[in-house]
Amino acid sequence: MSGINVAWHNFGNDVGDESLDVAWFTGLLDGVACADGNAIRWWLFTNLSSSPTIDPITKLVNGLAASTIANIRTVLDLALARGVYVDLCLLSFDMIKLEKPGVDVSANLKVLQSDEGRTAFIQKALTPLVTAIGKHPAILCWEIFNEPEGMVKSLAGDWGNIADGVQMLDVQKMVNQACGAIHRAMPGVPVSNGSWAFIASSETIPGDCNYYSDKALIDAGGDVDGVLDFYMVHYYEWAGQVRSPFHIPASYWKLDKPIVIAEFPAKGLSEQVGVMTPAQAWQALYDGGYAGALAWCYTAHDGFGGLPEAAEGMRAVASHAKESMIFYTRSHA
Repeated sequence: MSGINVAWHNFGNDVGDESLDVAWFTGLLDGVACADGNAIRWWLFTNLSSSPTIDPITKLVNGLAASTIANIRTVLDLALARGVYVDLCLLSFDMIKLEKPGVDVSANLKVLQSDEGRTAFIQKALTPLVTAIGKHPAILCWEIFNEPEGMVKSLAGDWGNIADGVQMLDVQKMVNQACGAIHRAMPGVPVSNGSWAFIASSETIPGDCNYYSDKALIDAGGDVDGVLDFYMVHYYEWAGQVRSPFHIPASYWKLDKPIVIAEFPAKGLSEQVGVMTPAQAWQALYDGGYAGALAWCYTAHDGFGGLPEAAEGMRAVASHAKESMIFYTRSHA
């Protein structure tokens, strides 16, 4: 897969009660398709500020906001018409950021830390959503979390303004049980999870740990269906060359499934780790045996570049690698 993170048009509200900005998403998808890209990564619930809905008394998820299903279907339909596939990312570490408008951190902690909270989320929001969307041929995958390690201070350090108390075991339980629910609801539709770095996704480097192996997830959550279909790992230059997929081939990580690099600077790499243009960065991932490259990000709001830069990389790979890219329509049968 070759493309870009959306990651959102209206942070946390793309699947709330408001109708979708169809023109904006059409422009996004047209841009990716014109660059010979084939994939986008789109954040959905994010911090649960708009969807799903939460009972104010019990603090349990009790349903989906009104436009959730319709908005997702619209984007998938637009994507399918352009030969683009959509990674549907459900949650982010942002769900326990303090003092964010509309975010009920106590309810979100219940989702993460309690059996009843996870069960309510899965039964009242996740399973109904996955079932309603079905096996839409533009689905690339359902992704459980964006960088959940950011909620675990003992692992990732202090990311600032994050509620205390979440353990890696809480993350693993949610990943395991959500993956299992999706696999049973829609067999054949891929499921993954977006890890912050190889620190949490491989054991090649001493001290690192793969928290998302089949065994690790099943041991944590007890659901034998709750495993990933492929790995999604992010890279930014703070990780240096020692954990860089641009300098190290996929085989080095000794993982048993394909690896997609699902976030990295769209503008390429700087002299801090060795300059690479976008074209060189995409080519390095392709040559290194990775299964995909999804750059950060379309909105270009934080200095890592946007679609114009990412388009250079997408075109560079597509010019000689179309036979190995997923341009065909899939049924998920």
